[in-house]
Amino acid sequence: MVVDPWYQNAELTASDGAAIDIFGFSVAVSGSTAVVGAPGHTVGSNQHQGAAYVFVESGGTWSQQAELRRPTGNQVTFSARPSQSAAAWPWWELHVT
Repeated sequence: MVVDPWYQNAELTASDGAAIDIFGFSVAVSGSTAVVGAPGHTVGSNQHQGAAYVFVESGGTWSQQAELRRPTGNQVTFSARPSQSAAAWPWWELHVT
């Protein structure tokens, strides 16, 4: 059996990221869409509130499409799973806890 080698195609970074954000702690990928968790992200004065970033690949280029975070300032946990729900992000169902 021959397995093609993996290679780095792109490096995703949050537009407002910091080292303490722990960007990449959780990652979900489906086709050309990636959701990347950053549980240590600070929002305003709320340290470690957390955020998730949505990236989409088009024409070989990945770009950030959204930053998902809870506006109340409470700590947030995101999980994503494949979905066929028309109400969710395309192919994703996002849960905020």
